[in-house]
Amino acid sequence: MFVAQETWGLPGQEVATRQLINTLKSGRKGHAYVFSGPAGVGKEKAALIFSQALNCLQEEAAPCGHCTSCRKYASGNHPGLITITPESASLKIDQIRELQKQLGLKIWEGRYRTVIIKGSEFMTAEAGNAFLKILEEPRPGTVFILLCENINALIPTVLSRCQRVLFSGLPQQVIIEKLVIKGYPQTKVEVAARLADGSLSEAEKIVQSDDVWKLRKDSLDYLSECAGASTKDVLLELAADINSRSDCSEIIKWFLVWLHDILIWKKTANKKLLFNPDFRNEIDSFSKSEGLTELLEKIWKTQYLMQKNINSHLALEVLLIDINSRLVPQKRRNS
Repeated sequence: MFVAQETWGLPGQEVATRQLINTLKSGRKGHAYVFSGPAGVGKEKAALIFSQALNCLQEEAAPCGHCTSCRKYASGNHPGLITITPESASLKIDQIRELQKQLGLKIWEGRYRTVIIKGSEFMTAEAGNAFLKILEEPRPGTVFILLCENINALIPTVLSRCQRVLFSGLPQQVIIEKLVIKGYPQTKVEVAARLADGSLSEAEKIVQSDDVWKLRKDSLDYLSECAGASTKDVLLELAADINSRSDCSEIIKWFLVWLHDILIWKKTANKKLLFNPDFRNEIDSFSKSEGLTELLEKIWKTQYLMQKNINSHLALEVLLIDINSRLVPQKRRNS
């Protein structure tokens, strides 16, 4: 793998890569790092490049891509690299015990043995305690790289023994460019980039998911029907229909997205700030409504009640009545 000397081929992660490059240049390498940030922003790629650079025979700030060590990394069979992935949604004690056995073996090739632990925040308590003992007695030449999305979920005593490298969400334009190059439709890509919270992998999942696009349209239809309903009975029927769906909670999340767009459009009329710019006309039709901030708070409250399983059907009925009283579509205003 050959990478650019100054950027490591990770657009949007200049701060993180600069921190790692400076570490390599200084020669002062820690024995444990936490790479934290959203999914799909380059943490794993950065960990592999850092590991490769540590063992590159050229000893530069980026792997040369040509030496014997780099070629082994490129083929995925460098003996100095160990990767651990959660099993059944957690990192278990048996995996850490196996790691201890591997670390007891002599390093036969390379200056460093690097251990990349994916989903490190999913260590069980037992696994975390066992791993902590490994960190407390670091073996010479061993570097640990823990990957996580939620650093606050990482066991605090483990986190305290690691150097932190923060990976930020990718700029929307970077995500758009990467997905358009792959051949995805521009319109879908722009919406997905806005919804993905800086995650390239999440944006690609959204683009590929027919369910997401159907859910988006269904939620807007529900919102429009609710706003235009002329009787309470219609609202109660809508509430029953939404509550019967297995993706009911996702409908409510989309209500938040649509209300965000309506509120932003009302205040700025800036299409670039919308999650759903391709539905600008529909969004504009609600822009003269009042009490939108209060309505957002009502939707958040309903979402919370549903997460706690507190009479979701009743919560939906109350919410739809509130939407009907505040969200006024253009046609109803002119009638």
